[in-house]
Amino acid sequence: MSFQRIFNRLNNQANRLLKPVRRQDGKDDAAILSPEIFRQLNRLQLNASKFLPGYSTGARSSFRRNPALEFREHRMYVPGDDVRFVDWKASGRQEHIFIKQGEYPKEATVYVLVDCSLSMNWGKPPKIKTAVQLAAILSYLTLNQSDKLFLIPFSDHLFQPLGPINGKGQFLGTLNYLHALQVRGTVNYPVVMKELRQRLGKSGGLVLIISDFFELDRPKDLLNFFPVPRWDTVLLHILHPDEISPQVMGDLEFLDIETGLTTNYDINKQVLADYNQRIQIWQEGLALACIEKSAFYALIPAGGDDKELVAQLRNLHLVNSL
Repeated sequence: MSFQRIFNRLNNQANRLLKPVRRQDGKDDAAILSPEIFRQLNRLQLNASKFLPGYSTGARSSFRRNPALEFREHRMYVPGDDVRFVDWKASGRQEHIFIKQGEYPKEATVYVLVDCSLSMNWGKPPKIKTAVQLAAILSYLTLNQSDKLFLIPFSDHLFQPLGPINGKGQFLGTLNYLHALQVRGTVNYPVVMKELRQRLGKSGGLVLIISDFFELDRPKDLLNFFPVPRWDTVLLHILHPDEISPQVMGDLEFLDIETGLTTNYDINKQVLADYNQRIQIWQEGLALACIEKSAFYALIPAGGDDKELVAQLRNLHLVNSL
C-alpha cells in the first residue's frame, strides 16, 4: 500500500472522529473535540511538578543536572569527570576547577482516570460527555509534549486501560478508545484502590481523576495512595449545573440513576437552601482534603464545549502557554 493511501486512510479516520456521527436511531453522536481546538492545544502544555520521577529523556524541565556544554550551573570537579565540560574561565578566577552542568530534560508519566459509573450519565448533556472531552484534551496535551500516557476508566473496578503510549501519532487510537467507553455500575473505591495498588505500585507521576465523586466518602484515603513528591494529584470534580444549583420546585419524584430506586420530595425554598449548603460543604471538604495532602481540587461544571474546558484549565493554571 502506497504512502499516499495510508496517509489518506488515517486522515479519513481522524475526520470521522472529529465530526458528528449519524446513529441508527437518527440522532447525532457529537464529536469529542472540534477540529478548531487543536490549534489552541498546540500552544499549551500540561503543568506538572519538577519533582516527579522521570526515567526517559523528554521535553519537561527537571532538577536533574548532567555535565554538559550548555551551562545551567557549576559544580566542583571530581576525578573522572570529562575535561570537555570544564569551565576554564570560571576555574581560572577561582582556586578550584568547575564543571559546567546542563539541565537533563525528562518525560513525565500521566495517568488520566475517568469515572464511568452510571451517575456520570446524568444530565443533558450528561456529565460523561464533559469527562470524555476533558480526558481527550488532557491526553492530547500529554502526547503532544512527549510524555507517557495511561488512560484508566473505572466504576466498580478498573476497566481495561489504554497505555502506556506516547507521541502525538497515538492520539487517533486514543479518540477511538474514548469513543468506545460505556457507563455502568457504581464506583467501589475500596476495590478500585486495591486494583490501582496492583497496577501502579509506587511508580509515580501526574494523576488526574475525572469524576463526580459521589461515592467518595473518605477522600483522604484516595489521596493517601498518591503521596508527594512522587505523585502530583489533581481531582477534577464534574457536576452538572442542575446538580450545583437545581431549578426545581414542588412535590417531585426522584429516580436514582444507579440503583433505580425512587423517592418523593417536597421541594421548597428552604429545602433548596439546605441542599446548596450541603453541596458547598461537600466541595469544601474535597478541597480541604486536597490542600492537606498537597493535591489540587477543581470543580468543572458539565455542559460546556471544548473551548470552555480549555479556558477553565488555563484559569486553574493546570495548563499554560508554551
